[in-house]
Amino acid sequence: MNSRGCAILKRISYKGTGVGVATLSILAGKNKDKARYLDAMLNFNIVKCEGLQNVEFELKRKQANDVKATLLVDFESLNLHAYISNDKFVNYSGLLTSLSVRTKAEV
Repeated sequence: MNSRGCAILKRISYKGTGVGVATLSILAGKNKDKARYLDAMLNFNIVKCEGLQNVEFELKRKQANDVKATLLVDFESLNLHAYISNDKFVNYSGLLTSLSVRTKAEV
C-alpha cells in the first residue's frame, strides 16, 4: 500500500551498501490548535528512492550551521505500518520510495 504525506526530516543514515534509514516526524493532523506528529524510521534503497540526493544535500547544508536543523519534506512510502516498542511507544516503519523538499509556498 502506498502512503504519501508531509513530514519533518530529522536525519538520514546509511546501514551498508545501498540501503539506509530516514528518520521522520510525519504530520498527522491537529489536536486542538497543536500539530500532531508520528515518529517514523523509513528504510530506503539509495538507487530506487527518488529525490534522495537532493534532499540529503539540502539537509546537510542546513545542518552545517545547526546540527539540530530539520527539513520539511513530502514523502512517499510503501507498507507504512505501526509497531509497539518498549511496550509504551508506537513507532512507524516502511520503505521510502520518494522524497522532495517542500517549499514554504506549498505549505
